[in-house]
Amino acid sequence: MEVSDILGQKESRVVSAQNDASFTMLAELLRNEAIGAVIILSEGNGLAGIVSERDLVRAIANHGEGAFQLTARDLMSLSVITCGRNSSTSDIMKQMLDNQVRHLPVVEDKTVVGMISVNDAILAAHGELKWMAKALRDQVVLQAGWATDEQ
Repeated sequence: MEVSDILGQKESRVVSAQNDASFTMLAELLRNEAIGAVIILSEGNGLAGIVSERDLVRAIANHGEGAFQLTARDLMSLSVITCGRNSSTSDIMKQMLDNQVRHLPVVEDKTVVGMISVNDAILAAHGELKWMAKALRDQVVLQAGWATDEQ
C-alpha cells in the first residue's frame, strides 16, 4: 500500500497555522481538530515546520508559564521529515521509527498535500497483513485441496 491509498481513505484537509500563531491557538487547534501535529506555513505558504503535542509539553517543561508567550516560530521543529504519495507503508513506518516522529507531512511539488500519522501507518500495515494472511491461507487450501468454512 502507498501513501496515496492511505490519503484516499481519510479526509484530505491539511490543518496548518502561520508561524506567528500563539501557543494557546496551536493547543486549541490540536484539540479542536483532534490531531497530534499541525503544519506551520511560511509567509509564502511553504512548509516552515511542524508543531506537535510533544513540542507543547516540552515548552511547558522548559519554560513554565512562559511557554504560553511562545509562538509557532519558537516551538516548531524546523527539520521536518516528509514523505511522498508514492512512499510505501513500510517506508513511512521506517521513517517514523528511525526519526522518532509520529506524523509525516506528505509533500508533492513543494506543497503539503496531506499528513500521515502513526495510526494511519499502523492501520494500513494491519490491512496489508490481513490481506497477506488470507492470500496465504487460500493458497495453502488450494494446494492441499481442503475445503474451508468460507467456501
